[in-house]
Amino acid sequence: MKREKIKSFLSFFISSFLFFSLFFPLVHAQSVWIAKLDQVSLLNEEFGRETQISNLRGPTSITATLNKMVWIAERENNKVYHYTIHGDLLSTFHRQSYRQPQALAASSDQGVWIAYAKQVVKLDQEGKEEMSISGFVLPQDLVVTTKGHVWIADTGNNRLVQLNEKGKELISTSYALKKLAYDSQRDVLWGLHSKDDALYSFTSDGTEILKISGFFNPQDIALCTSDGSLWVADANHNELVHLSSDGQMLHRITKILLPKELAVFEDDFQKCHLWVVDQYHNQLVLFGPDTEERERLDYYTTVLTLHTLPREKEKSAVQETLSQEEKPQGNTVLLSNEGVQVLEDDSKSKEDQNEKNKDGILEEQSILPILSEEKKEEASEIILPPKDNELASKYKALLIYSVVIFAFCALVYILFYRKK
Repeated sequence: MKREKIKSFLSFFISSFLFFSLFFPLVHAQSVWIAKLDQVSLLNEEFGRETQISNLRGPTSITATLNKMVWIAERENNKVYHYTIHGDLLSTFHRQSYRQPQALAASSDQGVWIAYAKQVVKLDQEGKEEMSISGFVLPQDLVVTTKGHVWIADTGNNRLVQLNEKGKELISTSYALKKLAYDSQRDVLWGLHSKDDALYSFTSDGTEILKISGFFNPQDIALCTSDGSLWVADANHNELVHLSSDGQMLHRITKILLPKELAVFEDDFQKCHLWVVDQYHNQLVLFGPDTEERERLDYYTTVLTLHTLPREKEKSAVQETLSQEEKPQGNTVLLSNEGVQVLEDDSKSKEDQNEKNKDGILEEQSILPILSEEKKEEASEIILPPKDNELASKYKALLIYSVVIFAFCALVYILFYRKK
């Protein structure tokens, strides 16, 4: 009799395990590059160090190309290193006149753009200088678009600049941004303001779409390409904020104290996962698509930046032909602990001011006017549910899952074991 009970229990356990394996598949973490004060390491999918590069002094930025080559900016020594994914040094770029490399961005031709204290430099994939553009003051970040253009947060000059692939200035607007994130599927730029702690989004021509306020010393942003949503490390509020592509709040995570650096990756199901640095606990934390905590790794002190390896994706014809008329214009969102207020701007549509020369390059007339403050203030209000309602919905979902699992297990028992 006891053997029959044990056999029934084991069969029941195996059936339940197969059910969970089928409907709740495990997703492995993607490799992530981690820069500390004196070294850069690659954490593999099993959370072990696959590559480690030592003897560095203040690596401030990491970027990886699609051919799995890695560029590292070393601020203290004013150098930029080019490595293989296995840590083999390919080349070193150093110019005495170039000081304090702050940000890197991989170009479409496997090269790299570098933001220095007063210049922006383009290197080819062999590490040779192709061009140098001056006139910048402490640029903090840059990103490359699908067209090969580069957005630059020229923080010291309080402006946002776009250059084409030849280094010609196309757009210059008055925004003092410190962090940038580019949505390649929708051709939308996001940026964190260095002075008012607000989050902005822009169209490809530099027109402001959204302004989201209510953060307190936000440190970083990371974009999920599949759905255009954005994570914000709201450091002094000790929380992570997840926003949709139109600025609506999706999630809040309060399990992190002083969140700093962020990095995202997408699994095979196009679900977005988030790496974040918990400064207070000196930990590296991984969150899944439903904001559940997957892993928490200790002894990660003084982490300066994170970077996940890029994935090459095909762009659909619909995204290629997406017109500017389909995108929202001039909306403002105010984010607070109680909810989100969306402020909609009723500014008139702008005429195209870009003129092309014979080579198809935009002339200086393409510089866009700055949106007036009067237009930004006209608004209507929409309030999202507060944080408590979001927590209650999670408990409700957990209860539903529990009932479904219990019903399934009871059905398996009745069909296969009760008759025996």
